[in-house]
Amino acid sequence: MKEIEGKYFLANGIEKRVEEFKDDTITKGRTIYEVIRVMDRKPLFFNPHIERLHNSAILAGLEFNINDSELKAQIIKLIEINHIESGNVKIALIIGSLYIFKIKHSYPDKSAYDKGVLAVLFMAERKDPNIKIIDTGFRARANEKIKEKNAYEAILVDNNGYITEGSRSNIFMVKGNTLVTSPASQVLPGVTRNIIIALAEKIGIAVMEDKVSFRQIGEMDGIFISGTSPKVLPVNKVDDIDFRSSSNPVIKQIMKEYDKFAAEDISSFT
Repeated sequence: MKEIEGKYFLANGIEKRVEEFKDDTITKGRTIYEVIRVMDRKPLFFNPHIERLHNSAILAGLEFNINDSELKAQIIKLIEINHIESGNVKIALIIGSLYIFKIKHSYPDKSAYDKGVLAVLFMAERKDPNIKIIDTGFRARANEKIKEKNAYEAILVDNNGYITEGSRSNIFMVKGNTLVTSPASQVLPGVTRNIIIALAEKIGIAVMEDKVSFRQIGEMDGIFISGTSPKVLPVNKVDDIDFRSSSNPVIKQIMKEYDKFAAEDISSFT
């Protein structure tokens, strides 16, 4: 499989070599998944990721019988047998089977955080925005758009012209001292997204969940991407519109608070 790496994966808790993993194992049928970042050999934000996995299973009509303690033990086992210091781990649930494996990852470098990245508008909608579900057709179309424009991410615009989320992230816009993001009902409720909203409210930054037309994007003072791999990543350009997101004081403060909170989560994991 293109994204799997390492020496071993787990199938229903059983250790197997990656050579045994078939490409269509998790792409046939209805498969929900989570991607958890590993830092210092520990899974970051384990509890909220598993809560979302349970919620996706309910919405997708899939049984999820394994308890959280056993799931945690399996993730730790995968980290140990593959000697994962840092990287991403994927949990995939398909009818009757649970797979856990290390996947290839690409984290932004320091210059991306210092200068910001390019994003492009992409007229597309997810079929089930509240479910983290594998959709190879959607992923292929988004990747094609990203590659065509040499961008980091594609910002989705729905059929009514409203910005929803990124193809593999959530999107936040800044207007003054307010964060603006699409309503939760219209997007995947990202773990990083929820943490950012909670942190912003804690430090006195207002958060507004509202629909924003793609035609209004130029009115914003800054934009950033949030997600497991990018964390809080400034966007310096959307199509031909320039932003000073990496120097925006609100975005810089959110970046600082998020990194601090992530470090605390890792240090307290048991």
